[in-house]
Formats: sequence, C-alpha cells, structure tokens
Amino acid sequence: MDKGCIAFFGPRGSNTELALIEHLAPKQSTACHSIAEVFVKVAAGEVQWGFVPLENILQGPVAETLDLLLEYRDQVHISRGYLSEIIHCIGVLPANDPHSVCKQKIAQVYSHEQALRQCAKHLLKHYPDAELCPSPSTAAAVSFVKDKQLYDAAVIAPYSTLTANGFEILAENISDLTGNKTRFALLGRGSAAELESEIPQPAAQGGQGDTQFTTSIVIDPGRDRQGILYEILEVISVKHRVNLSSIHSRPDSRGGFVFHLDLEGHISEEPIKDCLNALRQYCLDHTGQTAEIIICGSYPRTKFHSLPFNTVGIVGGGGAMGKWFNRFLSGAGLEVLVSEKSTGLSLKDLAQEADVILLSVPMSQAAAVGRELCPHLRPNQLLVENCSIKSCVLPLLLELCPKEVEVLGIHTMFGGDLPSLRGENVIITKTERSRKRAQAFEDLLYKYGAKTTYASIEEHDKRVAFLQALIHFTALSLADVMRSSFADVATLEPFSTPNSRAALQIMRRVLSQTDELLVDLQTRNTEYPELRKMFLDTAQKLAKQLNNQETELLLDTVHKCQEFISSPSTPA
Repeated sequence: MDKGCIAFFGPRGSNTELALIEHLAPKQSTACHSIAEVFVKVAAGEVQWGFVPLENILQGPVAETLDLLLEYRDQVHISRGYLSEIIHCIGVLPANDPHSVCKQKIAQVYSHEQALRQCAKHLLKHYPDAELCPSPSTAAAVSFVKDKQLYDAAVIAPYSTLTANGFEILAENISDLTGNKTRFALLGRGSAAELESEIPQPAAQGGQGDTQFTTSIVIDPGRDRQGILYEILEVISVKHRVNLSSIHSRPDSRGGFVFHLDLEGHISEEPIKDCLNALRQYCLDHTGQTAEIIICGSYPRTKFHSLPFNTVGIVGGGGAMGKWFNRFLSGAGLEVLVSEKSTGLSLKDLAQEADVILLSVPMSQAAAVGRELCPHLRPNQLLVENCSIKSCVLPLLLELCPKEVEVLGIHTMFGGDLPSLRGENVIITKTERSRKRAQAFEDLLYKYGAKTTYASIEEHDKRVAFLQALIHFTALSLADVMRSSFADVATLEPFSTPNSRAALQIMRRVLSQTDELLVDLQTRNTEYPELRKMFLDTAQKLAKQLNNQETELLLDTVHKCQEFISSPSTPA
C-alpha cells in the first residue's frame, strides 16, 4: 500500500504516533491537535490517510472517533485496523537531588483522560491524594509539565516519550490490565461503498462462513421507539446469523441514540450483503423511512483476544468428522494440517508443526495412535480427542502424554454432514491437564453456537451407552426381525405410519455407520453390558406380562414411562 502522507492524532511522541510507526512506518506524517482535525484533512484531500485511536480494551470505544465516523459518513471510511499494546509508564522531572525523586509528594498527575482511566488502580493505590489532570494527549501532558517545570507533578506516557524529554521513570506498565491494547483505524477518503473494489477480497471461507474481516456500520434510527435495538439485532443475529463483534450506542441530538456495530465478515460476502439489505428493508418497513444504514468500512479484522494457538493438526483428517473439523477450523481462521493413513504429514511431523492435535480416529485405533504420537508432543501443546467412549482413550492419553501437554476430551454429538454448529450438542470432558488452550478450544466451539455440556468419563460413557450403543442395538435387532419376517421392506410401505417411518429412518442411519464404529460402540464401553442386560431383562419381563395377560402391570409401566418421557427436563 502506498502510504503517502498520513495525518495522525498527535502531538509527536503520542501513543498514536508510536502505533503508526510500529505498523506503517510512513515516510511522511503530520501531527494533528485533535481527532477531528485528522478527519478534516482526510476529507479535504490534504493527506492520503488518517490514523486515529478507535477502541481500547479497558475503556471501550473512543467516542470522538465514533461520532466523527457518522459525521463524515460519505467522506471518510475505515480502510484498515491495527492493534497495539499500550504500555503506560509514570514519570517525573528529576529534582536537583537525584535521590529525592521518589520521596517528593506528587500533587498532580497529567495525561490523556483515557490513560488516566486505564491506570486508575495504580493511581488510587500510590497517589490517592493527587489531582488527575486530563490533557489533549499523553505527549501534550509531557510537554506541559516540562515547559512549566512542575516538579511536584507526574505524567503518564510511553516510556520513550518520557525518557526522551528527560523524565525519570517511577513505574512501568501501570495499566489496570496486563496486555492493555488499543485498536487504531487507518482512515481513507470517500465512502466505504464507493471504494469497495479497493478493499481486499475476503479469505477463503470455511464451513462456518466466517472470514477474517470486519464490516463497521452505523444505524441511525432517525427517531426513537421502544424495542428498536432488539428488532435490529434480531435481523442481524437471528434471521441472518451474522456474528456481532462489537456494539456501542451514542446519543444523538434528537434525544435518541445511534448504534455503532461491527459485523464479522466482508461487505462483498453474501451473508453480509443479505443482512445489510434486510436492515435497509427493515428501516423502510418499520421506522417510517427515518432510519439510515451507514457503512463505515470493511477491512481485515483485528482482535483484542487472539486464540493461544494458530495451527491445528487433525489425525484422521480424511474421515467424515475429520473433514468437518477441517472446514470448521479453517473457517475460524486457523491453519489446518492433516495426517491420514496414506496421505498428509506423519504423526511426528504433525506434532512438530501444530499447536493443537485433534484425534478424529476410530476408538479401535486411538490407543495405537496415542502411543505413536505422544512421545513427540511438545510442552504447552493441546491434545484433543473426539471419541465416542472416553474410558478406553482419555486415561491412556493422560498416561502417555508428557506432563506439560494439555489434554481435553470432547464428543461431537452429530455426523460429518452437519452444515452448522449452531444448537448442536458437544460434550466436554475436562482433565486435570485442561488449562488455557483447552478452554480456548472449548470457547471456539461455543462461539459458533455449540451447546456444551460437561461430563466426567463415567457420566459420559453411561449416557452414551444408552443413547448410542443401546439404541443402535435396538435398531439392529428390530431391523433383523424385519429382515427375517419379510421378503422386502417395500412390502411394509402401504402399512407404514409416521412412527414406523421415523423408526425406519433411525434404522437406516444406524446401519449406515462404519463397521468399526458399530463394533466399537457395542464392545468397548464398560458401562454398556450392565445396561444391555437391564434392557433384555425388561423386554423379557414385559413379554412375560403380555403372555400372562397381565395388562394392568403392562399399563402401569406405560404410565410411568409416559410421565418420565413427558417431563420438561427430558430431552426431546
């Protein structure tokens, strides 16, 4: 990108200039006294670009920037977003006696109002009686205290700005939150819609339709009414399933509010296009045509919180669930590596290159894969197993893995043909070695709509023994009785009912599973034999009641089961 001349919110030495140098290192730049001046220069074509703070992780959005994006909606747009860590330091002018600095009483603390708020805890603890004096910027605070020779005043500013002006550092990195970050916006001239062709096209989409772009919009309702924000969010999140990464409201001059929203996705993608068109139609239909949708920019996304891993290696990536995870994880912006029986990386190479290893292999192979893989794992890697039975896999992986490796069990309760994760069940089995990366992996599933439930190994296997193994056994038994009694299933079709057709569909789904899965579910779950025996004993008891015409006992069982099945807490 030709940087040209960039106007930034100054003066020189401010956090904004330091971020500008860090990300763009422009040959030409000009400092402005205010954020508004940056917008004026960009809109007038006096500079090619503008660089302003947009949002801080501690204090939220920069209100002035949001208001100006609305004011200059057809003249200035966001072209890029950049994230910089903000390290606040506090310093003073050295007194004549160099040893007196830490002893002298601080009467005032000067800095930009955002910096003062971001360091509130430190100031309250160390300078509870000091007057907090907001300045136009951190660099302006340094200049003011230096010019006035205020030896009883401290300044919060970047380390380099303080030391370059002769200040002595009292403390470094004093923000209330470790990893204090600010998002900055690179501003371009013109509206985002006009410059759509100049915006980079979105990255290849994965199974979830996610991209690494943000589309920033403003919705100005024109006039206020109860429930309008709820209705707007319903259009975005419910009807079009577009994810919101940010939402802020700003008061307007009419007693209402305007809403600033960041949508995950690029303006050229169909989900975003459809969503924006639906929002415009909503405005026409429900607000008396007073509302306006303003696009402030569509640009590569920068996140305050990034995942603690970038690369996921899938063992068994050629299987149905392996392919599903490949689509899902790629769509979430992660690099995916694959190891398969005859293709892809070896297990050793996968362990060397991936931050997370996901086992998506049949249970009968999991132990052998674990024994080959685990010796190559590195400290702080995460090993995730997605097996239908935990007792035969998870304890073994914990035994085989180096102690520094995180281990997590999951069970995706669906097949590889699922188009979306929204509303689907995922069981989480945490271990004593499920830490930061395991939580981040779980959070990723939750973000895309998974219904996560926690279960121990025993709890998981007991429920799976019923909902998978026993139902498979029942469906197989019923199918075998049908096969033995009738020449062709088609002869039953004229006699079928909705219930029988549903049962037949279950049988077809069960019998379409791989031989390995069917056998593993029937033979490897230690919770299953007792449950299967209970099932057979119950079937024999019911059959005996029928043979003896003991219908009252049969109906007693029916009524008890009706009460259980109709219970609100019973899953559908």
